Amino acid sequence: MLKRMTLLSRRLDRSFEEFSAHWLGTHGEIVKRMPGVEGYIQNPVQCRLLTGLNPQDPFSFDGIVELWFSDAQAQAAAFASDAARELPLDELNFIRGITIFPVEEVPTFAAGFPVKVMVAARFNAGATATSAQTVALTATFAPFPEVNVAAINHLGQVGWREHLWHEPNPPQVMIELGLQNDAAALRLANRHELAVAHAEIVAAGGHLECYLIQPRRII
Repeated sequence: MLKRMTLLSRRLDRSFEEFSAHWLGTHGEIVKRMPGVEGYIQNPVQCRLLTGLNPQDPFSFDGIVELWFSDAQAQAAAFASDAARELPLDELNFIRGITIFPVEEVPTFAAGFPVKVMVAARFNAGATATSAQTVALTATFAPFPEVNVAAINHLGQVGWREHLWHEPNPPQVMIELGLQNDAAALRLANRHELAVAHAEIVAAGGHLECYLIQPRRII
């Protein structure tokens, strides 16, 4: 199974509610018409959880797309379809930026949790993220009782639309944490161990932020 993730930044003249509604409605319907899409989850960002540690958001996105395909041939056919040709034009209606990644996912994220926390990390300014760094960061969250399941998304080479903005220093990994409710996410964000992990990553020239998500499974 192949996976692709895309970070979406809303148009500055659109409210988050307008962005989210267009994404769910018009844009979601276009993706549903693309052949060969095995899974499609929209992850609208409800809020940042590390505002006390990051006065400014180190990244800039309002939603995260997750798409799955059975193989490379199915993915190529999907993006060569008539429906896919409508995507760039419709993107202009609600987003200003798009950053695209092929993903190595370990393991496939378990469905059924109403709340997710997406942990976006860039370990330093110049080097490629290593599996050891990612495993160490994931291990920070594993003992927390709030976390029911975790999945690691290693983000590959960045792609973008030529006519739109994209993240200049995008995350290198996205860790998905499945939780039962918003209160659990807030408890997680206030844990001392997370603050220590944040300090270590920032001291090495990297970035770390956590985002509260209410996922929408479309396919």
